Order: sequence, then C-alpha cells, then structure tokens
Amino acid sequence: MGKTTNYLNSKLRFIFTLLFLIQCSTIRTMERSPDLEKDLKTLKRVYVLVNPDNPVTIMENQTFQAIFQSLISHHSEFILYPTPEGLKPGCSGFTDKNIEGYFYLSYKQKIDGDKIYLDIKSELKKCPGDSNIWMVEAEDSYSLTSKENESLRRMYVEKFGMGVESRVNPYYYLSKNILEKVVSPELTEDEKDEKVIAGSN
Repeated sequence: MGKTTNYLNSKLRFIFTLLFLIQCSTIRTMERSPDLEKDLKTLKRVYVLVNPDNPVTIMENQTFQAIFQSLISHHSEFILYPTPEGLKPGCSGFTDKNIEGYFYLSYKQKIDGDKIYLDIKSELKKCPGDSNIWMVEAEDSYSLTSKENESLRRMYVEKFGMGVESRVNPYYYLSKNILEKVVSPELTEDEKDEKVIAGSN
C-alpha cells in the first residue's frame, strides 16, 4: 500500500507541476520598475494603444485593442479612458493632460492550419516622458476553431465583422494571461467613481 501511495503521489506531483508549467509557459520575459508601487500612485488614468505597424489587418488590431481595453476596465483598478481615434503613441501627443500613462501593444501572429501563433510585447508607459515601468513579452498558440465564449465572439463580430471571429478567443486568452501579471494602483473612493464614469463613455 505504501509503495502504491508514494507512486500515486509522485504522479500527481508530476501532473500538477506540468499543468503549472503549461499555464505559465506564455510569459517569456517580465520587467518592472524598481519603484513600481511609487509610480502607480501617480499612474492611474490610462489609454490602451496598439502599434499601428503590427503586421496584421486594421480590424485585427482594433479587435485586440478592444479586448485588452475590456479586460483592463473590468479586471484591474486602472481608470481606463477611451482612446481617441487615430491617436499615436507618445505622451507629448495627448491632448487630455489628465492621462498619466498608457499600455502599448506590439504583436505579430502566424497562421498554421487551424492554429494561430501569437507573440506579443505589452508595455505600461508613464507620462510625461514615456518611461517604461512595466513590460511583458509573451507567446502562445491557440486553436482558430474554438467554439468557447460564444457571446464574446458574437459581440466582437458585430463590431468588427466575421473576419475576426477566429481571433477573439486567442486574443482574449493571451491578454488575460498578460494582465494577470499587472500590479494595479490603489484608488480612492472618488477615483473609483471616476473609473465607473470613464468606463461608461
């Protein structure tokens, strides 16, 4: 009985370790400012910007941006403001001087049969000066034929067309994995109210 129990425990440890490694395998590099907690005291109001030179279609870029924005808005304490159309990265170009920073997404993708390979670099930059206070590089592959998250897929199809349906789940899962690594700022009660108002715009 003892040998059987030890064998089963060993197998379970192996399985749990393997699952842990698989779950964490998307994050390739993560860097953060040594003063991150201090920086976040004055970095609460943000935009989400995507690199316009990402080697993807405009609709794919817009879909990735929209998914990332939704996750920031609902699963972090950042106060997310709608990104003005055509806004280029760089604090100096922001007309709203209340904005204290922005997430910047650069990514590429490769299609292989019914799989998509994604490679992304996500940065959190502080204004003024565009200083980089947090950065993650991640990669993973996903099925293009997944039928999960039907309502989510339908929502983005209505916004951006049928051409993005197979992209929704891959973009969603990779963005979610990345944002689980982000440290959120602490908001006052007034700032929590501001977040709700900003999110309704």
